[in-house]
Amino acid sequence: MATAASPRTRVVDEHMFTVARALGPTTFRLQLFTATGLRPVAVVTQPEREGLSLMNGAERYAAAVWMRYLPDDPEPPIWVQRQFVNSTADAFTQVLFTVTGPHTPANPRWRRLTDQTLAALVGAPVDADRGAGGYARSARAAAGGTAAGTTRATGTG
Repeated sequence: MATAASPRTRVVDEHMFTVARALGPTTFRLQLFTATGLRPVAVVTQPEREGLSLMNGAERYAAAVWMRYLPDDPEPPIWVQRQFVNSTADAFTQVLFTVTGPHTPANPRWRRLTDQTLAALVGAPVDADRGAGGYARSARAAAGGTAAGTTRATGTG
């Protein structure tokens, strides 16, 4: 599947994508962009205190998105992440993986992306923040543990 920069359509905007862990769940915003014949692009954003950081959980999180949304694809989506620390955002970072088995990304390598490079890769607007539907794990627990802020478009563009 091609990875070229080309217009893709955002088909998923899940503000509280959740990955279970022994020490409690991790949440982040997932925007998934697809186009026929092109490798999908996953853009994830996460502030502090939403579980294991994007950097430390990159393989696990990419595998979870791959299994849930793209189970028949031979490789994970192009993985782009942005971590918010102390209310400020790091630059977007593309994480490159080696695929070692079915739904098993490994050996992450990071490279910074400019906002312009990301826009060219996706070919569609990318929201750079956490999104209005996301909230800290402590707030989610107080709300009864419900997941909110998920929208899905139909089709694959």
